[in-house]
Amino acid sequence: MAVRVADGAIVEISPWQDGFSDSGSVVDLTDSTVMPGFVDAHVHLVFGNGDDHGSTRSVVENAGLDTLGEVAARHAIECLRGGVTTVRDCGDKGFVTLWLRDEVAAGRRPGPRILAAGPPITTPGGHLYWCGGAVASAAEIAVAVQRRRARGVDLIKIMASGGNMTSGSDPLTPQFTDDELRAVVGAAHAAGCQVAAHAHSTEAIRAATAAGVDTIEHCSWRAPDGTLKVAHGSVVEIVERGIHVVLTMAGIQRGLLSDGADHTDALQLVARKNSDTGNLRDDFSWARDMLAAGARLVLASDAGVRLTPFDLFRLTIRCGMEALDLTASQAIGLATLGAAEALGVETAVGSVELGKVADLVALAGVIDDSTTHLGPIRQVWQGGCLVVQDGELII
Repeated sequence: MAVRVADGAIVEISPWQDGFSDSGSVVDLTDSTVMPGFVDAHVHLVFGNGDDHGSTRSVVENAGLDTLGEVAARHAIECLRGGVTTVRDCGDKGFVTLWLRDEVAAGRRPGPRILAAGPPITTPGGHLYWCGGAVASAAEIAVAVQRRRARGVDLIKIMASGGNMTSGSDPLTPQFTDDELRAVVGAAHAAGCQVAAHAHSTEAIRAATAAGVDTIEHCSWRAPDGTLKVAHGSVVEIVERGIHVVLTMAGIQRGLLSDGADHTDALQLVARKNSDTGNLRDDFSWARDMLAAGARLVLASDAGVRLTPFDLFRLTIRCGMEALDLTASQAIGLATLGAAEALGVETAVGSVELGKVADLVALAGVIDDSTTHLGPIRQVWQGGCLVVQDGELII
């Protein structure tokens, strides 16, 4: 097959024929597989990607906004190097990623297309409160949503449960009431803005689903005692409402990949310590059940959190293959078109189709139903321009 690109868009897709190249230059990728640019639906561009939660968090807490801007800009380049041409940033400090989003869009900085949430809405002392988005009342929630829309965010991020990264917050319990979550969703949707809800606890997932959020992040189904507890009624509601579930295959999931070829012994130790079963596939049996029930799952990285660099998104896709019993093509679909649909940008990106933006990734080798590994990235094209060659930025 051949893909013709003009003015940054895909204008023809057809079998290769003599004469196809008459009107332009040709890039021969017959020893590679060409696919859409990856869409990473959950990253934190200002986070430090340290070896532990403390060092990762300290980058955000102790740096000024100018420094955080440079951190985010560096990580944006790493995203491109990893084949990611669209990202959704799910929480920053000081609205730094909105500045970077606009810099990239104007062509002044290299990076993927960015959808930015700004500081996540949380409770005093709650998960990621150190990003500056804590609210203490229904009135403050309304102001927080209005402020973010006035700043031009692309989505509202709310911490429906606590999280592991913030000492003192509890990932096993909700942080907001049902009424408060409904108020956030109502205000955001009235302003034409999606809501992404971070939710580890089963009760928080239930409440976020009932409130009508657009995406549920992590969706770990944790009971108050930390054990797995899937609320099957909520799964049915997730399917009926068409809510996207964003599975974050971060470093500790990558550390459970069965062959161990792409991670260190130290990462494997951390991964096994944080695993229910010691096995990636067994850890995600609930996600396979959700997929079978018709839930719209998305593969994302949570890049920026501990042990999760931005340039290894292909390992997130491999985690999806192993955890969900998917072929390479199916997993890639959850990280391209599936993710684009979750973000509401599927008319522009996420697949190789006529009229879409020419964001393309070429992976070494032929990918088919027998593929178990995704080869290194040969090229990344953004808007019809070659931006990465053999893992290195060339613009």
